[in-house]
Amino acid sequence: MSGHVPFSVRVHYRAGVVPRNGRLVRELPFRAEIPLAIRSVACADLEVAAVAVLAKDRGRYEYLKHGSRLYVPVRTNWNPDAPPMDAATAIANIEAGRELDRRNGVANPFAHLGPRWMMAADRERAVEIDRMALRSVAWDELDDVRSEAARLASDFLIDDRGRLLRASPGPHWTSFNVWSVEPNECLYEFPRGVPAAFHWSRDDEAFAYLRTLRSRGRQDVLGAIEVADPSVLPDRDAANVAYGLLNGDIHRSLVAPALKSGSSELAELGDRVVHALSVLYGADPAVLADPRFRWAVPHGLDAPSTRDLVGFVEDVRLLVEAMRGRAAGLDVEGWSEATSALHDHSIRRWDEYEAPRLSTDPGPPDLSFEGPIP
Repeated sequence: MSGHVPFSVRVHYRAGVVPRNGRLVRELPFRAEIPLAIRSVACADLEVAAVAVLAKDRGRYEYLKHGSRLYVPVRTNWNPDAPPMDAATAIANIEAGRELDRRNGVANPFAHLGPRWMMAADRERAVEIDRMALRSVAWDELDDVRSEAARLASDFLIDDRGRLLRASPGPHWTSFNVWSVEPNECLYEFPRGVPAAFHWSRDDEAFAYLRTLRSRGRQDVLGAIEVADPSVLPDRDAANVAYGLLNGDIHRSLVAPALKSGSSELAELGDRVVHALSVLYGADPAVLADPRFRWAVPHGLDAPSTRDLVGFVEDVRLLVEAMRGRAAGLDVEGWSEATSALHDHSIRRWDEYEAPRLSTDPGPPDLSFEGPIP
């Protein structure tokens, strides 16, 4: 069985337009219908590649392999024993702009796309751009929204049992408390910014992290993670930790104060962190500075290289240290010592558990000699 199931979604986006009788660019909300499709597959082509056994007999999640990716059924609630959602019903809800299951809080993944939040009032007054009398369109976010919608649709499958499946990063070890390490199901999203989360293969390190950084009492490993095919569960811990160090909080509490400080050194460090944020979130610096920016990683955005991640974390470290050393004397608006303390835990996770694994050594120098031999 192979093929595609077509559907469409209504999306909202912003554009800068000049009305027919105007001269100035106005930012207005618009809407559009985007045609998409979900691949259909046979159940015979799916196989269980991983299992997360939850602690205290709370059930188990099974992860299915198709090609080089891992998938889980979209269920009617977050309980692992909940029935899978009927694909036809789910698609109908997506097309109507409804949540997949309102009673159980299963959200419509296509509800919020694009770089910036669209408030309800803007959605209500949005119209198709072709229906407006315009002199010109200076810019719009439709291409970004359309591309993200297509990448998100590629994360889904429909099998011949009528189930809707969604791509998954697979289970991770996480200490939710100070006495145990347990499987975190991570059904649809990587545990970005969760310093206590570790790749499934790093259970010993997850336990050491709990024991040395979070608690001095008795600890246990509860539950289990069983993996039949490790190739479909890539280790992205370094990127996940980096996202915890570079996010909207650091932009508001460190970058913005540094740029406004009047210090050329702080401003230069702030610009370097802005560049890192732009790469990690796939957005221009001007969009990052917009209070409406969603601080969501666009679907399908590739993780930066190891070398870039190392550089980004070092830029954050330098900015924090510089702010601590000089911001108090400069009375920088928006800065406080408590602000940077929030990032110390993630920096320690990086230093003790990620940096030793990452090799950024360029290798031995090239000693070949092409000139005349003496």
